[in-house]
Amino acid sequence: SQCGIIEAYSGAKSLKFWSTYINPGTGTRQVTINGTSIATAEGASAFQAVTFTNGQAVVTAKYKDAGSLAISMKDQVAHPDLPNGIRGGTGAFVSVPATFQITGIQRTDNGAANPAATTAAGAVFLPAGRPFTATVTALDAEGSATPNFGKETPAESVRLAPNLVLPAAGTLGTTTSTTGFASFTNGVSTGTDFAYSEVGIITLTPRIADGNYLGAGDGAGTTTGNVGRLIPNDFLVATNTPLFLTACSAGTYTYIGQPFGYSVAPVFTVTARAFGGSTTRNYTGAFFKITNTTLTGRSYTATTGTLDTSGVPATTTDPTIVGLANGT
Repeated sequence: SQCGIIEAYSGAKSLKFWSTYINPGTGTRQVTINGTSIATAEGASAFQAVTFTNGQAVVTAKYKDAGSLAISMKDQVAHPDLPNGIRGGTGAFVSVPATFQITGIQRTDNGAANPAATTAAGAVFLPAGRPFTATVTALDAEGSATPNFGKETPAESVRLAPNLVLPAAGTLGTTTSTTGFASFTNGVSTGTDFAYSEVGIITLTPRIADGNYLGAGDGAGTTTGNVGRLIPNDFLVATNTPLFLTACSAGTYTYIGQPFGYSVAPVFTVTARAFGGSTTRNYTGAFFKITNTTLTGRSYTATTGTLDTSGVPATTTDPTIVGLANGT
């Protein structure tokens, strides 16, 4: 006549368990109770022995998939006031993937694998802002793929959160995509249009795309090894207006054949950029690669006549190159 635990309900009882898919509304994996698979509908449920002590019993439930579901149970032994037996259930709960695993990181344009550079002298992977491909697998706690992940309504997905490795005190860029991971099949998906906006070496941590899996919060996966080295996609070059210095101190002219120099020396301002035009501020320090050796193909010519270049500084020292520690 009052609400409470029926302590006299003890000993071995034959209960029936079944589960109900909520979101997604169907599935291929069954819940187990104490290691025994249970039905996905009441009509197919089978008796299972459960031992109660003073009205309580502990069972171990396991669901090797993702999504929202509920577990129901009943003792269908007839009771005078309960012709359908004693019934109960867990109510809806959410099973979140235990982790995500990223594999198959490669360039989208030519399929070259990520070299996983460890220093600024490491092999080049990709220009900043250019697309790369990655595959993600949603896993349960035992390392099995969760086939229902990505089949929710609306469908859940995965984003790639970057972590900066090098330069250590650099700017953390952003990982973007237009489509991202495609539809999941058996808990696996591949995306081909991921891009990272900066120069350097990073790792990637897969996370729930919207940060909230069916209302149960975020979930993080296994962080990848190094991705990179990433380099600028191109350089924007701006020039000043240089001015020759007249060599004759007696007037504003230069004698034919007389050496002359600049009153305003030519300056080239070079900005390292990602694909799309944003400045890659990490193109600095050891990642700054412009040197006199890399500037090839320099020549000096005159519109008419013959230009004597014997006084021009050696290409090993000219021009003077200064990195401004901000990608320029």
